[in-house]
Amino acid sequence: ITTYGVVAAPLLFTHDYKDYLFYGDRAERALCASLTENRVVWSMPLPYGVDSDPLFDTVSGMLLFSSGDSLLGGTTGNLYAYDVAAHALRWQIPLGGGADTAPVVLTWHGTPAVATATLKNANVYVVSLAEGRILYQYAIPETGACQHKSGACVPIGYSGYHTQTNVCKVYAQPIVCVHTNGDTALLVLSNNGNGYWLV
Repeated sequence: ITTYGVVAAPLLFTHDYKDYLFYGDRAERALCASLTENRVVWSMPLPYGVDSDPLFDTVSGMLLFSSGDSLLGGTTGNLYAYDVAAHALRWQIPLGGGADTAPVVLTWHGTPAVATATLKNANVYVVSLAEGRILYQYAIPETGACQHKSGACVPIGYSGYHTQTNVCKVYAQPIVCVHTNGDTALLVLSNNGNGYWLV
């Protein structure tokens, strides 16, 4: 089952004194247009539409966004890093579930990174910005109301996955917290009502 339309907010941003617009929709495409030059500078088809609000990291010059889940979880979901200066995709990694949360940039144990969380498999990922390597992965634990089987959160009494009935999905953007001593923590709020501190 696929739905169409726009779920993620478009993003206006500036890089190297040029203005850009990034746009992704559920028609399974993403594009970046130069408003300064009045042309599309990059576009790509996606296995599923963009569900997360995008983020432009001014330090690395990368635009970060994710693809989402179909209602029955038939897509793996990917995290993408687009190099704005090169007008090219730098890397992409499969997440095992769509990500509706906007990505956040942080320093993870000294490494510039991006964090996101998923729906279908209810995982939190921290990924290196430079090469798209997974630095940390945390599986949100089962509750008394669900089972995590075959890479999906399925409620007790249900035969299969559906986004609407997923107990442990994460919709809220992770929050980066920096302690006065310089330590970084990541707060992730799950749909099951629990909060998880990842340090």
